[in-house]
Amino acid sequence: MKKLTLSTIVKGTPENPRYILVNGDTFWTGRNWSKHESEALLFHDERELSELCDKLYRLENIDKPVQKFVIPIEVEVFGDDVAINKLRWWLAKVLRLELDYNKAELGSDVLATVNWKNLKKEDDNEPDELRS
Repeated sequence: MKKLTLSTIVKGTPENPRYILVNGDTFWTGRNWSKHESEALLFHDERELSELCDKLYRLENIDKPVQKFVIPIEVEVFGDDVAINKLRWWLAKVLRLELDYNKAELGSDVLATVNWKNLKKEDDNEPDELRS
C-alpha cells in the first residue's frame, strides 16, 4: 500500500459543512478507499474526521518504533472563573493543531495530538517565575 497523504474536501454550506477524506486520488467510503467521489463518506464532524486520520496514520506506522515528545500549551482565560470541563469542551471545538509537512522534511512520520485528559488548572498561588 502506498504511503498515506490525507487531505479533506469541504462540501455542504458554510452553515452545514461536510467533509470528505481524500488519500491521493481516492476517497474514504467508511470501509475502504474508492476512486469515485460519489461513494465517499460525508463527515458531519471535524473531530470524527480527525480521529479517523489519527487512527489511519497509527495503523500505517504500527511496526515502527515510537518516540514521544510533549509540548506544553498554555491557555489564559481572562474574566470570570470558568469550569475546567466547560473550557475543555470549548477548546475541543475551537483549537486546531496543524502540521504543514510541506514546509520542512524531518525524515520520519510525525503525528501530533492533544491529550485532553492532561488539561489542568495552574495553581493560582504559584509564583510567576515558576510558571515560565
